[in-house]
Amino acid sequence: MNRWHISLALLCLAACEADTRPLSYDAVTFDGTPVPRANFCPLLARAYCEAIEGCACAASEDCRAQLQDDCAGPTGFLSPRVQQAIEDGQVVYDEVAAGRVLEATAMGTPDCSFFEFVGWRARDLLSFGGVLSGQIEAREPCSLDWQIESTNDCADSVCAARGDGSLRCTAVRAPGAVCNEDDLCGDLDAEVRAPSDGSELVEYLSRCDAGRCGAPAPERAPSVCLGD
Repeated sequence: MNRWHISLALLCLAACEADTRPLSYDAVTFDGTPVPRANFCPLLARAYCEAIEGCACAASEDCRAQLQDDCAGPTGFLSPRVQQAIEDGQVVYDEVAAGRVLEATAMGTPDCSFFEFVGWRARDLLSFGGVLSGQIEAREPCSLDWQIESTNDCADSVCAARGDGSLRCTAVRAPGAVCNEDDLCGDLDAEVRAPSDGSELVEYLSRCDAGRCGAPAPERAPSVCLGD
């Protein structure tokens, strides 16, 4: 089953459960109000799943349970490890950006192609649309491996394993660019198409091969239903 790691993609419920205040946001009329970190995951599940109810997907309850896990479960973009990275200052959570993402999510998906509708690029998968920003500089040690975690703790680069197994913030070279074995290749400006087949960073990044970055992988047909 694919996930929003981000790729979109979407961590333990306790890590992102709502606080004791009532959730006063309306999933139809979000207005970009800043959203506290503790409220983001349940609100995202609510806004997204209500928005796609007309897309012939699974029941809303199943959708919410899966998206909540994708958001706050062990490998989600607000997983316990990411929560700790935020506490340690390696990642910053932006309440204002969170409000904007929820507002766009709650607007719905007129053609059932969520990511195309909100206009995300591959670089948004590194920050979940700007909600999470890594703070570690390029070539410095990092801890949130892009192939395992849904969140990146590097600023303007990507946390990746080197040949010796160590994790470093690694530059991303554009298709056709000269690269070395420690570089990543990919087009971070590529459009993200759909949550179940194009929301994982692995769809957009690859290792350097033969000293030059290859062409990007062909696009897949979009689908909005989680788990397809």
